[in-house]
Amino acid sequence: MYLPQNIEENYTVYDYQQDLRNKIEEFSEKDLLPIVVGGTGLYLKAALYDYRFNTETNTNNTYDNLTNEELY
Repeated sequence: MYLPQNIEENYTVYDYQQDLRNKIEEFSEKDLLPIVVGGTGLYLKAALYDYRFNTETNTNNTYDNLTNEELY
């Protein structure tokens, strides 16, 4: 599993999801039982269930172009 090497580097729920799913697949191919411990509920649920993420390239959207009603 890849872990960021400095605090400036982004490592998203999507990154974790992909890494953990790859590790689970790797263990399964070797007939090993993966045991996942720790992490937040969101990270674990995203990896174990069918959470889908947009693959938008702009992660710094300020939402300045939306009205209050649209944001709500």
